[in-house]
Amino acid sequence: MKKKKTNRKPLTLDELIEYNQKVLFPFLEEHFASKEFLKENFVTKKEFQEFKNETLTNLDVIQKKLDVLLTEKTIRE
Repeated sequence: MKKKKTNRKPLTLDELIEYNQKVLFPFLEEHFASKEFLKENFVTKKEFQEFKNETLTNLDVIQKKLDVLLTEKTIRE
């Protein structure tokens, strides 16, 4: 098999910089998330922990109320 000859010259530093700015960097921005994007669009561990604690506390309150209601129902019967 014969290799195809290309008449391309290696990129100069200026051409490489221009290629990176026009092609490579925009591609990377579309396919990878930045720290800023993640901070803006997702919760932190601390925020999630606070949410979880609040939710579990509310569930505990509901469970206590249900226990009281079930006990009252049993006594009435």
